[in-house]
Amino acid sequence: MKNLFKSIIILIMIFCLDTFVLGRNIYNVSEYDIKAAFVYNFLKFIKLKNEVHKNFIILCVYCPEDIRSSFKKLDGKKIESKIIKVEFYKNINNNIPNCDVLFLHHDILNNKQLDFLKKNNKNILSISDQKDFIKHGGIIELFTQNNKIRFKINLISAKKAKIKISSRLLELAKEIIK
Repeated sequence: MKNLFKSIIILIMIFCLDTFVLGRNIYNVSEYDIKAAFVYNFLKFIKLKNEVHKNFIILCVYCPEDIRSSFKKLDGKKIESKIIKVEFYKNINNNIPNCDVLFLHHDILNNKQLDFLKKNNKNILSISDQKDFIKHGGIIELFTQNNKIRFKINLISAKKAKIKISSRLLELAKEIIK
């Protein structure tokens, strides 16, 4: 019985070593599944200036086809009494659709588009994993640090967009532009 107990403990330790130390993803969760979960959770702590869509939060996602499934999982979920509707776009042209939230994949953006977004950031929560996104007027920038997804917030851009961010979310940000 004692040997059986030791064997079980050793198996558990090997499993933990394999999973946590070696960083294997046993749940098959992608980086963009995690980023989509961040977007969903951000919406729980942010008050949008939402006059057009009384019952919905329109999430516009600009991303390559291969990561759309991560954000598609948010479609139909609720934040308080509002239902999230996800819409996908391939690239940014000179108009922003009628969105409450924009997620912009880093491969989609270039400097010209960042400048366009900065000038046209009207009451839209903009989120991206583009490096220096918040320095170009974006509101939330996702980044990886020590194999973990972290975020930065541009509070100046949020105020210009009339978006209120909970102090609880601000406490978790790694950087805040005030």
